[in-house]
Amino acid sequence: MSDIIIIGAGIGGLCTAVQLEAEGKDFLLLEATDRVGGLVKTDVVDGFLLDRGFQVLQTAYPEAQEMLDYDALHLKKFKSGAVIQYKNDFTEIADPFRDPSALLQSLFSPIATPSDKIKMLTLKQRLKSKTVDEILNEKETTSLKFLKDYGFSNRIIESFFTPFLGGIFLERKLKTSSRMFCFVFKMFSEGDAALPANGIEAIPRQLASKIDPSKIKLNSTVKSITKNKVTLENGEEFTAENIVIACDPSSFMKDVPKTKYQSVTNLYFTAEEAALKKPYLILNGNGGGLINNLVFLNQIQATYAPEGKNLISVSVIGNPNLSDQQIIDGVTEEMQDWFGPVANLWKFLKMYRIKNSLPENYALNANRSQSENGIHTIGASTSFGSLNAVMHQARMLSSKFVSGTEA
Repeated sequence: MSDIIIIGAGIGGLCTAVQLEAEGKDFLLLEATDRVGGLVKTDVVDGFLLDRGFQVLQTAYPEAQEMLDYDALHLKKFKSGAVIQYKNDFTEIADPFRDPSALLQSLFSPIATPSDKIKMLTLKQRLKSKTVDEILNEKETTSLKFLKDYGFSNRIIESFFTPFLGGIFLERKLKTSSRMFCFVFKMFSEGDAALPANGIEAIPRQLASKIDPSKIKLNSTVKSITKNKVTLENGEEFTAENIVIACDPSSFMKDVPKTKYQSVTNLYFTAEEAALKKPYLILNGNGGGLINNLVFLNQIQATYAPEGKNLISVSVIGNPNLSDQQIIDGVTEEMQDWFGPVANLWKFLKMYRIKNSLPENYALNANRSQSENGIHTIGASTSFGSLNAVMHQARMLSSKFVSGTEA
């Protein structure tokens, strides 16, 4: 019998385990798959690093700063701002305070009015003065209504905010909570989006390295749980005073409502030469088509592609009711429209349809973790879809175990 059983070795489960390990607590971490990480995974295909879904580490996350060794991850950062494909041309928009070299391009960018550019800076300053807790407790509306009420023009909402936030929230109607928008905007204003040298899975691997390997049991799919007992699909049983569910509990708990998720389809292509040799995210500012955002990953982190090669990541919001080949053909045609004949030479590498990527955040409760009869639920299904939020839940629950207030 262990003191604590943790189900799920995603970020929430790993962070809980790391903090319990540091305090010398007795626990067992169960993971259904063959390696830790949950959705934060990286595959190696023909020497290319393919993250399962376009994912970045936001360096301003307070919890990540406490839990992770950024230097050991060998992070490389995106440039602040983005390149937008708009009316058959590309335009740059950036924060001139963080990237003075982009001042002229941003000033003359056609996607924003002069008023929009001023409002971007005033919003940044307003959110900088607020703590994360203050932001997460502000009056709530949708992100779209917040942007309109703040006075942003339809042009910048449709051409910049919709694809930029759509790639984060995985929904383009911007129904996601305004609290989530303000949190994200603050983080991007104060930190950087970055990629680890060994792919996004380097994050869970770093966390797992702080845990006694004998306390992690892989390939262990949970069939059911009752108070103090966990039963696996293979019939094994484990007992503990406390059980932490750090994954979606609806797969093995009948009385739990199923979490509604946003989905994303992620495609990878290879190229001999990059069409954009800058460390920018490229957004679809035109509103139509399959592509929401695109990036030449090795222009940010060279390790993502073999020397002399380029790796292109394309994000399509949702799970289109199309065959794989129809999606590949549609994305390829759009890239040819964007970049010209050079895109004809790009080769498809792999596609991921990620159906349960992020929980819907139309209404945001900053911490919906639940504890009852020794069973504690944390993770993406009980919080907004942020690495920081899941890490925060794990820290709060772990501290209660250490102090003895949860049992």
